[in-house]
Amino acid sequence: MVELGRVRYAITTEESEARFNMDETIGGEDIIVIGVTSEIAGEVIVDFDSPITSQVGMIRINVR
Repeated sequence: MVELGRVRYAITTEESEARFNMDETIGGEDIIVIGVTSEIAGEVIVDFDSPITSQVGMIRINVR
């Protein structure tokens, strides 16, 4: 049996992509904006020995 323990995975702009739908009001008109960006960063820590203690850090997505 192999014990992996805690492993940190980084979300980076070079290897990641976020797709999103956003409600927005422009000039008094409600529209739905659909976008894709690689400007995303964050981290996830997976505890393979005790999955319930795994953690998701702040994930930042630039939707400008």
